[in-house]
Amino acid sequence: MSKVFRVSLSLLIIMGLSVASAPGATAGNNKPGALSRVGSIRGRITRVGSDFVTIRRTNRLRKYRVYVDQSTDVKFEGRESSVSEYAVDEHISTRYHIEGRRRVATVMDASGEFDVEGIITSINLTDGTFRIRDDEGTEIIGVDTDANTIFERNDEDATLADFVLDDHVEVHFNLTDGHDVATRVESKSEADE
Repeated sequence: MSKVFRVSLSLLIIMGLSVASAPGATAGNNKPGALSRVGSIRGRITRVGSDFVTIRRTNRLRKYRVYVDQSTDVKFEGRESSVSEYAVDEHISTRYHIEGRRRVATVMDASGEFDVEGIITSINLTDGTFRIRDDEGTEIIGVDTDANTIFERNDEDATLADFVLDDHVEVHFNLTDGHDVATRVESKSEADE
């Protein structure tokens, strides 16, 4: 065997072992070294069952069913609750993991106010919209703004035109008025944090 081949083979074996023993590797998955899947969904409730909530993501058409179990931290407006207190059209934010073919919530909170943080991936000044990739990197979120949206950049008043691609932003929503328009968009440069 050539020296290059042996070194390459050794590296492949080491890489394979480190992936298989990585934290989060699941023994029950058919793929060796596969990581368990987790994610988050923010949107409106479209249906409530005894052990699940169906959610339409903010600014998306697709609906997702998320189940609850005895380990789910269920909240309503920040206080301990149960899904029986939830109603259709309330806003909900949830984090989940995959068990078999089900999304099972680890945390679920319904309220009229919520915020999303992420990196700006596109801006449309004509429509007053922009898109962000959330901090978990799991979804791209479309954000609508209007004349009432407050913009702040480095603690100064701003407009949407003052933001640039790759800015890290925090977007605040209040859904009590029945639509998903941002109420506040904030950004700080790395030097200010």
